[in-house]
Amino acid sequence: ADFSKVISHGQLSGRLDRELFTYSQFILQRLEHKAQKWTGILQPMIYGFVAAMILLVYLSMLVPMYQMMNQM
Repeated sequence: ADFSKVISHGQLSGRLDRELFTYSQFILQRLEHKAQKWTGILQPMIYGFVAAMILLVYLSMLVPMYQMMNQM
C-alpha cells in the first residue's frame, strides 16, 4: 500500500526518482532497525547456548575422572 502511494505521488509531482530514493532510504532504515532489534535478542541466547555447550563438554570430561578417583 505504501509503495503504490509513493509511486502515485511521485508521478503526480513529477519527481518519481526522488520519491523512490526517499522511500528506499526509509525502508533501509526500518530494515536496519529490525536487524539490530533481532541481533539484540538473539545474541545473548546464542552466547548462553555456547556457554551451556562448553559447560557440558567440561562436565563430561570431569565427571568420569572424579568417579575414577573415588573408586581408588
